[in-house]
Amino acid sequence: MGLWTFDNLADQIADDQRLTVEIQYGGIELVERTSDHARIRLVDGAVTLRQVRIAESGYEEVLRQQQRPLTEVLGEDYSVLPVLRVNDRWFLTEINPLPVPETPS
Repeated sequence: MGLWTFDNLADQIADDQRLTVEIQYGGIELVERTSDHARIRLVDGAVTLRQVRIAESGYEEVLRQQQRPLTEVLGEDYSVLPVLRVNDRWFLTEINPLPVPETPS
């Protein structure tokens, strides 16, 4: 399951269905930090893709549910994620102003 799966399914679901992506993790390891930028690793990270059909009564029938390790979805190269602080909250970002440490050979 890649991120393209969500995009592909989102275009194909019926009006009475909902598609959600949930990211779970057991903890956060701080790899590196400056004042407003950091790089973190999500411990035991996983992504769950869930497609449900919603009946008129409000009952939700699960049509599809897949869970994969976060590193499998993002790729091993993305096991360390950049985050950005805005006010007092931290957000995932694509911007990584911190130098990437060299991998020992």
